[in-house]
Amino acid sequence: MKSLTAIELLRIEITALEKRQELELLDLKQQLRNKYDSLKPINIIKRTFSQLTSSPDVKNTLFSEIAGIAVGAVSNKLLFGKTKNPIKMIGGLLFQFLIATYVSNQNISVEKVKEKLSKFFAGKEDHEEREEEDSV
Repeated sequence: MKSLTAIELLRIEITALEKRQELELLDLKQQLRNKYDSLKPINIIKRTFSQLTSSPDVKNTLFSEIAGIAVGAVSNKLLFGKTKNPIKMIGGLLFQFLIATYVSNQNISVEKVKEKLSKFFAGKEDHEEREEEDSV
């Protein structure tokens, strides 16, 4: 077997370094694409929102606030409906605000709602099963 000369060894090393350079350039381009995508405004908003809602305290507080606003709005519509009377409108808004504040201060959590809904539906299923047994 013929031993390699210094020039041939240098060519082999140069070829290996060129391959390594190509791979590193491809990696650098991919990192640049990833950075560019992460700096798009929609991705910044998504990332910020997911970070905000990932905390259980923030999630429960947000859920309580949304529940309060929803219950307040529904109760206002049920009790006062559509009216043109300014006194009733102000009274409805005040009532809505009070109900929303009360409900949001109850520390309603997603887990509590899930638990109550599962108990409610489980109880309904048990009641339906008992009715079926009684009718048979």
